[in-house]
Amino acid sequence: WAQIGQPPQSLRLHIPMLTAYDTYLTDDPHVSEYHQADLPAGTKLTALSHPDNQWAYVYVEATVDGKVTRGFVPQRDV
Repeated sequence: WAQIGQPPQSLRLHIPMLTAYDTYLTDDPHVSEYHQADLPAGTKLTALSHPDNQWAYVYVEATVDGKVTRGFVPQRDV
């Protein structure tokens, strides 16, 4: 992707979903997988794209200080 958060038009989604398991949000899914935020099971997400079969690019409302946070979650956890 040219910019994180701007997937090609063909990959853009807007699908509400929930985390099925305790999981995490990362901004670097392919190198460090650093946990930006922990997400308990049942967290409401909106999928924005699925760049591969392992990760979903999502936004999560009210994760850190009540702000909307975007990042990647493992697809196995949603």
